[in-house]
Amino acid sequence: MLPSHLLATLLGCALLSMARPLAPRQWLLAIAFGVVIDLDHLLQVPAYIAANGWSDLTPGAILAWGGAWQGFMHTPWALALVVPAMLLFRSWMPLAAWGLHMVLDFVVARHFVRFGGPLEWAIVGALFAALALIALRDHRAHGRDARLHEHVLARVALVWR
Repeated sequence: MLPSHLLATLLGCALLSMARPLAPRQWLLAIAFGVVIDLDHLLQVPAYIAANGWSDLTPGAILAWGGAWQGFMHTPWALALVVPAMLLFRSWMPLAAWGLHMVLDFVVARHFVRFGGPLEWAIVGALFAALALIALRDHRAHGRDARLHEHVLARVALVWR
């Protein structure tokens, strides 16, 4: 679900930016709390190996472990990091991005879309297309002095110009 988390987070920020431009810090907070939090899945590797052994490291077995891959950032305990981040950065973005991630994981992925299935990839394509259209619109309105990719990277705080 990494592509869908990334694209949904970027699309959400792009839509917000249409009403009120977001500072680079806001984009970074959104990416951190909407996408990077999935690194907590790596903390589950020792538990997976303890439960399944080293010999069961096949893709099918790994995917079948399902929700057990969810780490602490996918529990209410994550608020112990999200709320202080909101206060530290004086921003609502950590909570909004974390909330979007939780909705995608616990509502969309559990009830509507099978992970890795054709519907997920169709959604990824639609998210990408919507994001590309917004990027083109924003470039025309605010970034004619730079090439499209430079403008987009500057908007999402990956490069500064």
